[in-house]
Parts: sequence; structure tokens; C-alpha cells
Amino acid sequence: MMQVGVETFCELLDALRAEVQALQPRPRTVVGVKRSGLIPGVYLSEQLGLPFLVNTELKTVRRVPGTPVVIVDTTCWTGRSIRRTVARLARFGVEADEVWAVVLYGRTTLEPPCRNYIALRGCETIPVYWFQSGYGRPRTGE
Repeated sequence: MMQVGVETFCELLDALRAEVQALQPRPRTVVGVKRSGLIPGVYLSEQLGLPFLVNTELKTVRRVPGTPVVIVDTTCWTGRSIRRTVARLARFGVEADEVWAVVLYGRTTLEPPCRNYIALRGCETIPVYWFQSGYGRPRTGE
């Protein structure tokens, strides 16, 4: 089991901010994937002064505040959440080239879930973060 502690998590948040600041054109909206993407999404939104949406809000909002859009999450394992979010953004007329997905950890064997995809670190197992209930406990049945 790969465990991600507070210190590593904070380092990755800083790397996330730097990576997104370097994107061209610069994103104008942050979308955090429900649950695990909320901490990095809110952090990024606050640090860069950008509007923030949760990916599930894309079902009910009337418009996306601005494009390009950056989708953030802690982990991309199957890519399903990112693909679903890109599809929801497309319903607002957001083109695929106007969407970035940046994750802290991405499965190394994963086919990128969208055109503009960045995983700050690769992983072979699903990371367990310091804020998750299973952190620091041995898993049974493995």
C-alpha cells in the first residue's frame, strides 16, 4: 500500500500550483473531482484566484465561469471521473483543447483520459492519503 502523508501531500499541492501556473493559455476555472479532488481544487482556486466548481455541479450550473478549465484530482486510476467531467464540460461548449486535467498521482499504465493530461507522479497502486480512514492501517485480504 502506498501511503501519502501530510508533508508529501503539501509538496504535491505546491507542485500542482506551479504546474497549473505554467499552463498556456492559463486556466480561468478550476473543477475539482467530487471527494478526492476537493482539497487540491479549493487550494488551487484560492492560490490562483480562480472560480471553483465541483464536477457534480456541472449538472446544474448554467455556465462555466471561464475557459480554459483545469480539472484536478488526487488520483487518476481508471480515468472515468475525468472523462465524465470532460463530457459535462463539452455540453457547455468547452472544447477538448480548452480542458486540462492535472492529478497528483496517475496510474502509469493508464491511457490518458483527455488530451491535456498531466500526472505529477506515476503510481502502480492506488495511493492512500493521510486524510483517508484506511491510512496507516494494514489492509486485510491482500
